Amino acid sequence: MKNKRLNNRSFFRSKFYDKVQMKKVGSVDDNVFVSREDSIPLEEYEFLRYVDIKLWSSIYYQITEILSISLKTDSILEVGKGTGILGGVIKELGFSYESMDINPNLHPVHIGSVDNMPLGDNSYDIIGCFEVLEHLPYEKLTDALSELFRVANKAVIISLPNAKRIISFYLWIPRTLHKKLFIPIPFYKPSINCDDPDHRWEINRGKHSIRQIRGTLQKVANKCDFSLVREYRNWENSYHHFFVFHKKA
Repeated sequence: MKNKRLNNRSFFRSKFYDKVQMKKVGSVDDNVFVSREDSIPLEEYEFLRYVDIKLWSSIYYQITEILSISLKTDSILEVGKGTGILGGVIKELGFSYESMDINPNLHPVHIGSVDNMPLGDNSYDIIGCFEVLEHLPYEKLTDALSELFRVANKAVIISLPNAKRIISFYLWIPRTLHKKLFIPIPFYKPSINCDDPDHRWEINRGKHSIRQIRGTLQKVANKCDFSLVREYRNWENSYHHFFVFHKKA
């Protein structure tokens, strides 16, 4: 059942990109895209078509990160609505939640791009931006980060795709040891072009090393009076790399 669902998802995505005539030419640095991020149909995000166990685990981390730093009075904004699952859970738990997306088909509260958000300074206490920034040209990353930090009053939580493959281990000894471990695959180097046709760049792919990405994130955060308090890769889905920023006191 799982393989069938994943195959259906891949088939739908390939047919959609054929329809919008998305083109990729040359290396990751000189790609020419005809991107339709603002017109992806809502049907692509149907649960059985879009969500697998790995994505489900990442949604869990999104929720727990928000809950770990949120008060009931905090306002929460999700940039990039996607499936809408995160918002449904957050609202069910009694928090104030709104969404922003460039795609009106997803029915967000606010329509706009992350690099030019139609919102005032400090409009929301906590902003979540999960698997969104890689859809922009890398040259717009600084602008997008600046906008997130400008609109956030308390914290910003970001996740980005990390192309570096690793092996996950879970050590369990009853009543003694419970530990999750990552081991990098030696000599593995991701290809320059992204596997996902909609990604413009990814961590550890081409020239965009984790050191470079982390440096850019911290530089913009510091300039906006935020600091990086933790980062980690989702053990169940190591493709997703989380970064959590808090506003400086």
